[in-house]
Order: sequence, then C-alpha cells, then structure tokens
Amino acid sequence: MRLDHGIGWSLDGFDLSGTDPAGVRWLVEDVENWDSPPSSTGAVNQNEFADGGRVEPTFLESHPMVIKGYLLAAGFPLLTGRALAKAAAAAFKAAIPVRQTAPLVLSDGGVVCHRMVQQEGKPDVRMVSNYQFDISVQIVAPDPRKLGGDGSTPYQHQQSAFLPSTTGGLQLPGPSVVRTNLCTNPQAKNLTGYDAANGATNGLVANDGVVGVGTGLTSIKTTLPTYAGDTGANIHSSSVAPGVQRTFSIWVKTSIAGVRVSIQGSGTVANVESPGHTGDGTWQRLTVTATGATTGSYTAYILKTGSTAGQFFQFTGLLVEDVPAAGTYFDGDTPAVSGASYSWSGAADLSPSLATRSGGVSAPFSIGATVVNGSVTIDTIGDAPPPVLVRIDGPAVQPIIRDSDGGSMPLDITLDAGQWLDVDMDARTVKFNSAVNRRNLLRGPWITPHSGMVLSLDAAVYDPLTSMTVFWTDASY
Repeated sequence: MRLDHGIGWSLDGFDLSGTDPAGVRWLVEDVENWDSPPSSTGAVNQNEFADGGRVEPTFLESHPMVIKGYLLAAGFPLLTGRALAKAAAAAFKAAIPVRQTAPLVLSDGGVVCHRMVQQEGKPDVRMVSNYQFDISVQIVAPDPRKLGGDGSTPYQHQQSAFLPSTTGGLQLPGPSVVRTNLCTNPQAKNLTGYDAANGATNGLVANDGVVGVGTGLTSIKTTLPTYAGDTGANIHSSSVAPGVQRTFSIWVKTSIAGVRVSIQGSGTVANVESPGHTGDGTWQRLTVTATGATTGSYTAYILKTGSTAGQFFQFTGLLVEDVPAAGTYFDGDTPAVSGASYSWSGAADLSPSLATRSGGVSAPFSIGATVVNGSVTIDTIGDAPPPVLVRIDGPAVQPIIRDSDGGSMPLDITLDAGQWLDVDMDARTVKFNSAVNRRNLLRGPWITPHSGMVLSLDAAVYDPLTSMTVFWTDASY
C-alpha cells in the first residue's frame, strides 16, 4: 500500500494515497463516519399502563460512510495530463465494489485495519479541470466493525490445540490401554469369524483402498442368492454386560441399496440396525450401537432383504468397542502416533486389538507432570467481539467446543481422518469440509466470542490425532 505522510487508504486493493506509477497524485481528504461508532436500532417505547418505558431489543446497524478526495495529474502537458486523469478515474470507478463487499483499508502509523464495504447510492466522480477529478463515493459496511489487518486473508490469527492430555509426573506402573477393538479379525485377512448366512457365499478380495482403514488389506466379498428374506454375512457374536453400550462400525462397498448392519439379540438384548448403504458403489462406514441388558447375547450381521443371485457386497475394517459412538478405526497393525501405540492382545489377526497411551496412567493429581490442556486463548485488540472460527479436524467422535465461561457446544458427528468441521461463531454456521451446511449437528447454545476467552476441545472418545484450529481477527468499533 502507498503511504502519504504515514497514512494510506486502499479500496479492494486499489491504492488511494500518494503518487501512482503513472505520476497521478491521489489524496483521500476524509472518509466520513469512519471513526464514528455504529448506530443502533435501540428504541424505548412508553409503557401503556405505567410510568417510564420499555427497551426494545437493540442491534447495531450497518455503517454508511463517504470517501472524499481527489486525483491530480499535474505537471504534464495538457493532453497528457487530461488523459492520465481520465484513465485514473476510470480505474477507480472499476475498483468500486458493487455486488459484493471488498476491504476498505486504512494504514495509519503502521496500524492496519479495514471494513468490508460496497457501494451505496450513486458515486460522484467528477472532472473539475483538465488535470483533476474530485471523488465522493458513498459506501456501506454491512458489518459495522473495523477488523484488523488488510482483509487479504479471512483471519489475522490462528492457533491449534489437541485434546487434553497428561504425561509424566506421578504415574501408575506401565502404559494404559485406552481402547480395545473386540473384533479378532478386523482386517478380514481370512474368513475366520465371518460366516455366510441364508445361501450367501464368502470369498477374499482386495479392498481397493477403503478410506479410514488403509490400502494393502483384504476384504470379504459376500455373494448373495435369490432370496426373499434377509441374507448376508455373520460378522460378530458375543454377550454384552448389562447397561454397556457396544458400538459396531464396518466399511461396506456395494452397488445395491439397503445393505445394513443388523444386531439381532437374544434374551433381553434389543434388535437394532444401522442406516442402509446408498448403493452407489463406494465404500461407506455403517455404524450401529446396541445396549446390553440383564441377560442374553447378540449376533451382528450385514444383511440385505430381498436379493437377486449374483448381487454382492464387500466389507472390511470391523471395529467393535464398548463406547456410545464409533471412534477412528484401528487394529493391531495401525502405526503408532505421538502418545499412542497399537498392538494385538494375542496372535495377529486372531485376537482383539489394543490402543495404548504411552507413559503410563497419571494419578488424579500430578507431581512434575506435563499437562497439555488443549486450549486456545483468544487475545485480541479492540472493543468489539472478534470474528472466531473453530475448525475441528478428524478423527473426532462427538466433539465438544468449550469456553472458559462454562459454555459448551456439543456436535453430533463422527469425523474420520481427513474430514473436518468449520464452526463459525460469528456467522453461526457449521459446515462439513468447508462446504456442506451442517448447522443441525449443534446440540447446545452458541458461544459468544469475546477478547480473552479460552476455547478448548473435548470428545466422546479420546484420540491423540483429534485437533482444533482456532482462527480470529482483532475487531473494534
């Protein structure tokens, strides 16, 4: 940005101060209303049956302003100066934002701020001599706040944090198992534990890169007969303790709609089923949760009701955990990450898998421990609430955003690795992978951002890779 005595203005990247490369002198004499606080909708209505009045709900209004200044092509021959002035005026008029907002930026003594503005009313760009145009353009900022920076990036600041954890300090002996995959053959490297049902047949095939499990594994292909009822594959059988929630998730690929995971209980274990596969030929993760009762056991199936001979589905990556919601898939071959390692409890591909947190289990109190609290402090300059966006990166199971004032925003979703949520606390939107609106995932009130607030991330299932990145911008009136 060009400066004139330490001050510079620009509109949508077009400099309005100093002398441009063609030799035209620009000067913004005033931006009316720039430093004035925004007006409000505040009103007090007289009480009908008592003294005094009542205050109506009050909000800040959009912020109108007027850019006033001139451009001058002095010191040139008449025709040259006139042509330069007219070309500069045309370039300025083209830079005025009409259909969407653009940053009006002020740099004053090294402090840079901006408002997002667009044209309002009729601009007055008038030739007053052969060398000079006077400028008077009315603009409006839908958001009345002055925001830090020049607006070239969506946010000024960002900081990341992971789920809270404690390492070192006073510890119980040995590492701690934090997750158990009860399936003994989750990668489907052989047919052990998987039986075909009602005329179906099973065989091993490559899994061709299912997301969330990885490449190089196998999968089982279940070929269906012509059958009017339920047919498919038995994938897990066991009992479950009373009151325990056991969650099953498995990756399924098929071109027939309605394939689902079905938990069929005996005794007092209730039958439950997952939503069905869409049948679009892609790998999809099917998930269902059963609750243990006083007696009984269950059998888990992948089923299709009403099949035609030759139809089939593939499956791999079975995760069975005693948790209320599905976490990130793992097995004994999953590579170790910072703070966690994975192993088979017995023979590989024939025993449950363990996820172990390294460094042991910290006691309820910690002496000399390293505590990572997984929080971000929103340090801002200015008297207005800052725009804040929280990006939650998977893997994450039912993440919760919390603040230091006791607020919480539970989000009813399970994110796989490579997926994320953008939670915009300013616009009050929730978007999956920055594109798909998922505001209905929120299961609580919105947190109102303010300077000095501390945001932290929590989740229903601990995963050392679950993280959030907080973006924010300074704001003032």
